[in-house]
Amino acid sequence: MGKLLRHLAPLLLAAGICSTGCVADDGMVHVDVCGDVKIPDDVTAARVSILNSQRKEVRSTVLELAKCPGPDVTDLPQTVDFRSPGGKTWIVVQGLKNEVEVLRYERRADLGEKVKDYSVGMTRVCIGISCPLGQTCVRGKCEIASYADDPLVCGTGAPPADGAVDTSDQPVCPDQDAGGIP
Repeated sequence: MGKLLRHLAPLLLAAGICSTGCVADDGMVHVDVCGDVKIPDDVTAARVSILNSQRKEVRSTVLELAKCPGPDVTDLPQTVDFRSPGGKTWIVVQGLKNEVEVLRYERRADLGEKVKDYSVGMTRVCIGISCPLGQTCVRGKCEIASYADDPLVCGTGAPPADGAVDTSDQPVCPDQDAGGIP
């Protein structure tokens, strides 16, 4: 019996390891967060979430794009990996400025067991636009959130035509003297 266990031990160990983390990318969702927002002028963080078909959050993370205090900035694009919850879902990115949502982009997804790559964008033309449930901001206007990829999800790099979104005079970090968080 001891000999048999000695020969089976490496196989059992490998099987145990593979059952916990050897699944390559099966069942993973890769969310690419892209956009033309200026960091830290427009946004300081991005919250990425997966919602189930009833819009209940099942996965989420926050990407700190600007570290305060200091000049540390993380540029877009960034990729977030989630274990797939499967089924029909919503993938959401919220652009945050000093912990307050300033923009939101949503898309639909039908997640299966295979690797899925999705892009969600934070674009300057959508800053300050709030869309009704089931819609998302696309090129500055509310549209029904789609399952299809939008070729301009990452933005055009151009500021809004009316110049309404100019946040360059806003502070990068909260002001400690004004009671902000250091």
